[in-house]
Amino acid sequence: MITIPAGSGSFSTVRYTGPFDWDKIQSYIFKEFSDWDVAEKVHKHKKSGVGIEKEIEWEFTIKATDLLLYKVGMSFHVWDWVQKEVVVDGKKRKMDYGRVEFKMNWSIQADWQGKYTQGIAAKLFNFYIYHLKKKDLIVTVADPFKYRMLHVQEQIKKLLGQTGYNPEGFKSE
Repeated sequence: MITIPAGSGSFSTVRYTGPFDWDKIQSYIFKEFSDWDVAEKVHKHKKSGVGIEKEIEWEFTIKATDLLLYKVGMSFHVWDWVQKEVVVDGKKRKMDYGRVEFKMNWSIQADWQGKYTQGIAAKLFNFYIYHLKKKDLIVTVADPFKYRMLHVQEQIKKLLGQTGYNPEGFKSE
């Protein structure tokens, strides 16, 4: 497999401490990637002194064409995860509370079937990808996918309370 030019990256780590709704985050992610294949790479669940420590890693893949494969990796690590009653819009509600770390990376792989891995075919394919079609792949494939992944990260930030709504609106009891 060959990663296309400008076809991979990772975004800054998102760290958050406070109330969050894990069910909303999880349902958003699986709705956003509903047509994709998903593999849970890591799922750790430990009880610690204050609450629960949970570590989850998912890998989403989709075969866009016979030539291109999109991959997205997400990892959540939550410490001191407990249920707390909070007041949201004047109503008491049980919500998750803890320290969250979220990481996301993505890549676009060419020749995911391994057709052009040896001999002259591999050299011609590399020349095609890295010289003839480089700008076209960056503009029409890599950039739109990168911006879609930035949008996904921004939505997860909103669900965590970092943007979108005011985390001070939550009053712990």
